[in-house]
Amino acid sequence: MLQQLADMAQILINRDQIVKGTLPHVCVRCGEVAVTNRFPGLGNPSTASWFLSARLRVFGMLLFWAYILKIALSGNESEAPPAGLPLCGRHRNYWPRRAWFMVVGFLGLIGLWALSYATDPSVHETGHRITKAPNFVSVLLVIWLFIYLPEFLIVHLSSMRLTGNEGKKIILSGGSQKFTAALRAAEQQDGLSPTATDDKLTIKQQFKRVAGDYFG
Repeated sequence: MLQQLADMAQILINRDQIVKGTLPHVCVRCGEVAVTNRFPGLGNPSTASWFLSARLRVFGMLLFWAYILKIALSGNESEAPPAGLPLCGRHRNYWPRRAWFMVVGFLGLIGLWALSYATDPSVHETGHRITKAPNFVSVLLVIWLFIYLPEFLIVHLSSMRLTGNEGKKIILSGGSQKFTAALRAAEQQDGLSPTATDDKLTIKQQFKRVAGDYFG
């Protein structure tokens, strides 16, 4: 994970390129030839504003994965094809695979908490002395809590994801250097001022940014 964070690059992408499907046919994750475009809704300014809102903090991370899972399950990505981010066959389900764990894991946490509250008498005890041992559901809740929360942060921070929303542009972290080069070349060929950037963030900068964006 530390090596992944150290190699992370930021890619600045124009929203119009996502909406119009004019991004290079290069996988945004690995740089191989893209076979499909997905998630055209990321070109909508209001979409990214939800899960990048400073007011939502940690819940913004969860909202991003909930959005990805919603799009994957609906199968409705036909907003003016080939709109969206270009992805190869290996990475076309890169985000949905992770979204299943993130969202279903969170729902499981909420479900276990509700069951524990409803079935465990020790939860309702007050004072410093607990006379009744927690039941199996409560034990399972604690175990899943200690598994899910660290894994959530590890998966989120090591994944390609949106980290910025700057008006007509979005910032994508964890993308491919080859895609960045292809995007820059395409912009220069079209006579546009380059917006793509492959600035790498150190491990310290990555954690500092996450801490500032979500916990600060």
